[in-house]
Amino acid sequence: MSALVEYLVETLNATVKRSTDRVTFKGKGYGGHVTLDAGTVEGSVRLGGMMKPLKGVISREIGKVLDQYLGAP
Repeated sequence: MSALVEYLVETLNATVKRSTDRVTFKGKGYGGHVTLDAGTVEGSVRLGGMMKPLKGVISREIGKVLDQYLGAP
């Protein structure tokens, strides 16, 4: 979780709130959360109006990072 928090703060300039199993984040034009449970990762990202045209690019990048950190089959 700490690598995610570091990325959100340093790279995306997000404001982050962290609890034991959940990270909530907000930045200019986006917000969301990631929850870690025993063997499960669940997340949601909300895009503001100006960011919606980038939805496809953002989705692909999220997928790449998840594959990298979670070891895609």
